[in-house]
Amino acid sequence: MGNLIIVSGMPASGKSCFAGYASRKLHIPLVSKDSIKEILFDYIGFKSHEEKTALNNASLFAMLYMARQVLNEDGDIILENNFENNAIVPINKIISEVRCNVVSILFSGEMKTLYKRYIDRSYSPERHRGHALSECYPVTGEQSGKIPEPITFDQYSADFTARGMNSFVIGKNSIIVDATDFDKVSYDQIIGEIRNYL
Repeated sequence: MGNLIIVSGMPASGKSCFAGYASRKLHIPLVSKDSIKEILFDYIGFKSHEEKTALNNASLFAMLYMARQVLNEDGDIILENNFENNAIVPINKIISEVRCNVVSILFSGEMKTLYKRYIDRSYSPERHRGHALSECYPVTGEQSGKIPEPITFDQYSADFTARGMNSFVIGKNSIIVDATDFDKVSYDQIIGEIRNYL
């Protein structure tokens, strides 16, 4: 029986860094939806918010396809993303059809602290521009280096919470991580809790 480890949470809550660490410590392959999206952004791009949403959904189902293939062979896999409510039904469908053990790790925290990290990340030159832009990517000419104004705190808090990012937990084996202060988050303690469930 394989293990499905789901790392979820609000944008900029630290889940991606932890998921990479967990993959190395547990020797379990990691699939990040954002990594798939970035490939689609670079090779296909988008010319509207609707097209960007379509690539986002395609990334989700590509990730879930990989998970099903691994779990079908009793393998283990880590999935990382700011999962939304629309992922509940397809993930539960996999769980019901494939014999696997599920562990959910939800990264949460004080909303204004997470929002500040979100803003800082949006302005970082290391952040893939496909995530920051909403209407068109890639952009050429005078607009190519422009960084749009980020969403407001109210939008971040209300919209992402309504979409389920701050409460996404699948299955009975769950770990809630308060990521308000990264210095107080012990990756190894979380790894220990995950091992207890595996």
